[in-house]
Amino acid sequence: MVNEERTLGLDTEEVVETEEETETPEEEKTEETDDVETLKEKAKKAEEERDRYKQDLLALKNSRKAAKKSPPTDGIEAKIESVLHKQNERAVLKRVIDEKSEMYIPELVDGKQYLEIIGYLPRNIDRSTPEGIHKALKQATSLWKAESGKGGEVKKDVAADIAGTQTKPGGSKAAPAAKPTVQRIRQPFAKWYEKPQH
Repeated sequence: MVNEERTLGLDTEEVVETEEETETPEEEKTEETDDVETLKEKAKKAEEERDRYKQDLLALKNSRKAAKKSPPTDGIEAKIESVLHKQNERAVLKRVIDEKSEMYIPELVDGKQYLEIIGYLPRNIDRSTPEGIHKALKQATSLWKAESGKGGEVKKDVAADIAGTQTKPGGSKAAPAAKPTVQRIRQPFAKWYEKPQH
């Protein structure tokens, strides 16, 4: 196909014939289909990459959740310790109510008194040894006696142990400092503004 271009000159009219290569509609369709096919392939690859990314991300999340749900070895050790502590408690309780034992505490033999005394147990009991449990039971018994009036006074050391006061580096217990009390003198407001007389 020949295109004619006309240019107007000042003096004359020139006709220039140029031949451009024009594409037929069939050639245009093949290039478009090639472009469409490459775009479709690129889109498929992008989708596949996106799907792989999603799967990897989900796998990572699931592995983190599984790691959180799986019991750590510390939990197993804690369970073993709790079982051992319960065994220590049972053994001490058997020895505490046995009259022939050196750990005998006569107040714990009665069931009602036992339930009352257990309420006085300090929270920071050393349950790892039978001696620690026995010491805590003795402290609870002495406190129960003091409050119910069935025994003597509470020793200061026992009260300090239960109160959880800290020890000094030398080993003696640190006594909490007594706060001085301030007694207020009640005066009428009129006296506040009076000048003192000398």
